[in-house]
Amino acid sequence: MPTLHVRSSLRSFRVREPRLARYFADLAQALRLGPRAAASVTFLGPKRIAALKEEHFGVKLETDCIAFGVDLGEMPGGLRYLGDMFFCPQVIRQNAVELGRDFET
Repeated sequence: MPTLHVRSSLRSFRVREPRLARYFADLAQALRLGPRAAASVTFLGPKRIAALKEEHFGVKLETDCIAFGVDLGEMPGGLRYLGDMFFCPQVIRQNAVELGRDFET
């Protein structure tokens, strides 16, 4: 079964790991990525995601998501590591409000 590594340092945001893992598994199956597909998701606050963006892109700016794709195909042992994703729920929520969308969906 595909593996999703989830991390969060946020106390104000509850991560629904089982729901994320199911979504990732369904996505990996739909894309035929294989049962050894893996990725990581990290939830950060606005300051930490802005620092990450500055470190990697030279722009200090709060953002909703940063993704680093590294899919090199199947690796020794059959693992297929797809990459790392970083999300900032506070910025996502702000963007949802500005766009008239529901944060939860």
